[in-house]
Amino acid sequence: MSSTESVEASIQSSKAFLESLSMRSGDRILVAFSGGPDSTALLTFLLGECDDSPNRVAIGYYNHNLRGKEQSSLESDHVAAIAAGLGVQVHCGKADEGEIRRYANKGGISVEESARILRYRFLRDTADSGGYTYIATGHTLDDTTETLIQRFFQGSGVWGLCGIPRVAGDIIRPILNWSRAEVVAFNAQNGLEPFLDPSNSKTMFLRNAIRHSLIPSIRGIFPHFEKSLETLALKMSLARDFIDQAISSKIEWKKTDFSYTLPAVFFEGLHAVERIETVRRLLNRSHKNDSRTVRIPFQAFSTLIKLPGMHDNAVLFRGLGYRLQIHDGNVVFERDVVFDKGKGYFKVIKAYDTPGWSVSLETVRISVIETGDQIEATVPVDRVSFPLIVRSRREGDVIKVGGISKDLKKLYNDWNVAEQDRWKIPVCEDRSGIIAVIGKPFGYRCLSRFSNAAGGSRAFYLFERC
Repeated sequence: MSSTESVEASIQSSKAFLESLSMRSGDRILVAFSGGPDSTALLTFLLGECDDSPNRVAIGYYNHNLRGKEQSSLESDHVAAIAAGLGVQVHCGKADEGEIRRYANKGGISVEESARILRYRFLRDTADSGGYTYIATGHTLDDTTETLIQRFFQGSGVWGLCGIPRVAGDIIRPILNWSRAEVVAFNAQNGLEPFLDPSNSKTMFLRNAIRHSLIPSIRGIFPHFEKSLETLALKMSLARDFIDQAISSKIEWKKTDFSYTLPAVFFEGLHAVERIETVRRLLNRSHKNDSRTVRIPFQAFSTLIKLPGMHDNAVLFRGLGYRLQIHDGNVVFERDVVFDKGKGYFKVIKAYDTPGWSVSLETVRISVIETGDQIEATVPVDRVSFPLIVRSRREGDVIKVGGISKDLKKLYNDWNVAEQDRWKIPVCEDRSGIIAVIGKPFGYRCLSRFSNAAGGSRAFYLFERC
């Protein structure tokens, strides 16, 4: 098959995909556009397929501000010129200088993941405010291949090895069946000159390293490995659908105001895959409004495989601010805080705002200040992975200070804290674990994971009396 025939076959497949969406005449599409080869081909294809396309198709462009002012300016000018030439509306967003790297550092994620999160947040907000029915992205067959390779070596399971979905809610990927070679041929046939991002050749980024270093080596050994990966993704999709059906028809959690419950005997009788998947679903449901990707290390589910102890109060899972615990013959999924209004130290802090911001607990106020002093137990705000939970101690709590793990039960024993007063000492926990213990308002020490130094940056001041 010639390149022209190959491109035409892919175009017809994408046309059939659009028809399968049964779009109404008023439906509008926001195209995630960077000016690169993939998004240029996507935009051109959609403009050719949608009636009254300048009114139904628009551009959503997000400048990540990662490549220096000159490259960012060149890309922005290219996008503006394309939009003007086509008569298409363009919605522009831009990250502040250093914003994406700060977001990555705070969340303990890669710069690539941070950029993706902030880009999709912009696209989502633009689609919602502009009344767009779909967000279209320019993912291609090569993106699926690279994603499957990355997830395989990262140890992904069934869900991760299903590949990139063509439809995910209101996100659509019309040219997902096109190879990168077909994208290049399509652009050439239509006289299109995309913006070429020089950073795409730098192997310092994981996706680029896979594309330029790993894939050529794999192809040298397995010339047709792409077809094998396509088959793998199909097999994993079938397995996912089977598990989904089994979970939906078999397991029904009882919802209360603050928790989900299931009989412990029933939970114990489930297959390990069913136990893990139903808890994973609850975690995703609980974080549905979180802009970050929810990733749970498989090791976190280790106790759900063999269930080493099913006695009352046994904790079967703990992570992301939630726990699964046995109580009165049930397994209970709830936040890893005690909802006891009489005790007061149970707050969830989603983010910080400006200096002077504070959260009043009951006898302690947590404040955000600008400080360069070596104040006891300060916590640099830019190193907190929000949300921050302020709660009482729980069994098994540990804080790492100076590379040494301190069990809070033993710590309170060393401090001679009366058993009935231990709930009063606030424990601060973010996504990475316990970051501070606030003891000073009660005559004890304050502990912070961050060596008690704010370093001249904005910081939490953890021991102010109300």
